[in-house]
Amino acid sequence: MAAYRRRLGLTQEDLAAATGLSVRSIRDVESGRVVRPRPSTVRLLADAFELSAADRDRFIGAADPDGPGPRAERPQQLPLAVPEFVGRRDELAVLDAGLAEGSAGAKNVIIFAVSGMAGIGKPDTGM
Repeated sequence: MAAYRRRLGLTQEDLAAATGLSVRSIRDVESGRVVRPRPSTVRLLADAFELSAADRDRFIGAADPDGPGPRAERPQQLPLAVPEFVGRRDELAVLDAGLAEGSAGAKNVIIFAVSGMAGIGKPDTGM
């Protein structure tokens, strides 16, 4: 989406004004925070980009890879990395050690609290 916007020389603010969407919505779609924008949002963006019929179909199809259309044109991209969760070996080792300690027949209860934004990949301890 950013490529279409830049090709037309539009800022995120310009695109927001042309579509009626918020700048935050534009930013969230471009950054990958919104993985599946609403179909109405995608149509508004396609209208603002003034795409040809074929380009419009590809643009809309890329936003909904499970929708109708040729499977060969699906985007092949992994989700964006979450920089806040990279390199947490030490923290995960502490959690693993606590689990082992708690299951060794101890009479104390061990409680862990892991906080963070939804969807950032907090560790799954299986409990």
